[in-house]
Amino acid sequence: MTLSTTKPKGREAIKAWHRQKIIEATVEVVSVYGIAETTVSRVVEHAKVSRGLVNVHFKTKKRLLLETAIYMSDLYTKASEEALRRGGDDPVKKMRNLVVSDFSEEILNERSVGFWLTLRSQVRSMPELIPMVETRDARYIEYIRNPLSKINEEGGYNVRLKMVVDGIMAMVEGMWVDYYIHYETFDRRKAVETVFLFLSSFFPDHFSVSPEEK
Repeated sequence: MTLSTTKPKGREAIKAWHRQKIIEATVEVVSVYGIAETTVSRVVEHAKVSRGLVNVHFKTKKRLLLETAIYMSDLYTKASEEALRRGGDDPVKKMRNLVVSDFSEEILNERSVGFWLTLRSQVRSMPELIPMVETRDARYIEYIRNPLSKINEEGGYNVRLKMVVDGIMAMVEGMWVDYYIHYETFDRRKAVETVFLFLSSFFPDHFSVSPEEK
């Protein structure tokens, strides 16, 4: 999300603007320094706000991290739902759009992946984070399962959907980690084509390796 650099007018608008600046700064600081080195001082420096504003909006570092995780999770959900919406009633287009979205620069970038991987390392000490960093997120499972269920029925494939869905999620998760380590050489198109190759092995009449529509 691009935050306006121009301070808005009105008390509530200004309050929301400051809160958003703090959240965006927290994502940046966590992705670069990790949890242990994420301090209120660093967030304040990046956000260019007073320490008092951080305390007013979030009270504690733990609350700040949790609220930032919720914000980032919501961004991902909105992007996924928009990808599905653009697919209309076509389950193949829905699935294609979802996969392409997962490897888009909007979703897959150093900042966001660094943030997510850092937070996942903290789930033992902060179990409240699990719903936002879940590797078996029920909502995302449905995003994948629903269009594939229709394709499975329409094509008469009789595929075991749970295994296919689990496979896709494992591939996406693994390639996100690969991107984080090798972001300079990571090939987004190749990543998308790899998922489509996997899908084409189960649904050959509906998917091919190319992300372009047939």
